Amino acid sequence: MKAKQIMASMILMFGLAQGCRASFQNVDKQKSNDGGGDAVPGDTHDGDGMPGDGDQKPDLDPSNPNNPVNPIPGIDQNNIDSNVDPIHPGKGDPVDPMDGGKGKLFLTVTLPAPTIKMGELKMQAIARLNTQTEPPKVRWAITGPQSQMVIGSIDQNGVYTSPKIIDRSFPITVIATLIANPNVWGKAPLIVEPFMTMEPNKPVLTVTTPVDVVKAGEIKVPATAILNTQTTPPAVTWSIIPPADVTMPGTIDQNGVYTSPKTVDKEFPITIVAVLKSDPTVIGIKAIIVKP
Repeated sequence: MKAKQIMASMILMFGLAQGCRASFQNVDKQKSNDGGGDAVPGDTHDGDGMPGDGDQKPDLDPSNPNNPVNPIPGIDQNNIDSNVDPIHPGKGDPVDPMDGGKGKLFLTVTLPAPTIKMGELKMQAIARLNTQTEPPKVRWAITGPQSQMVIGSIDQNGVYTSPKIIDRSFPITVIATLIANPNVWGKAPLIVEPFMTMEPNKPVLTVTTPVDVVKAGEIKVPATAILNTQTTPPAVTWSIIPPADVTMPGTIDQNGVYTSPKTVDKEFPITIVAVLKSDPTVIGIKAIIVKP
């Protein structure tokens, strides 16, 4: 009888132990689902199943619940580029093709060669827009050093024409601006060179004038030619080179005196040229501006 009581007690104790074990497993499982448990480094919770003080619970991308994101107001996280204004990337800056890709529109200007000689030689510039295969409609322009008054010209077909004569090399920039959006532009550098390079010990002929600007009205401006190898004025032949579209540029006599035209309707540059008679390969030039 006593043995049967002992056996029944053991069976009861075993059953209680199994029930407690199952209860603890259910509690642990519930705590795991609630996000509870001890906090670990990098956890977004502090151990109580709620976002912890000082911790930040990541927002979930509704299109991808497994991808936490911290959205910025007004920015589409799925397509950051779509939020970049192609017209004003940043603070309204023009979309320069060399800006590292800040905007969507890129206007690229290409030239067939990095240099061109003087002598009214022509070079075709090409503009391409990255979003289309057809050539875009652009407005062409060139810029050059402020000290260089005659830098050539470019027409609206993108054809650059070099100056007829220069005495030194200088850089210019060929610029294309998208007509549909003037904030989109591209550029390309070009070096304009004389036919002859400076040789050691070769004479240098310099032309100077007392003014750089003269008004119309038959105003006279004396030009002076100076040779670096002598102190007396050399014998030279004088001439002027006007822009191609100027029909009445004024005149210059063989004493080097330039006379402006009687009337003009626009401002334009004139190049005064002196050629050494004893050596026609030695040339000096000076540009002046004629104004109405």
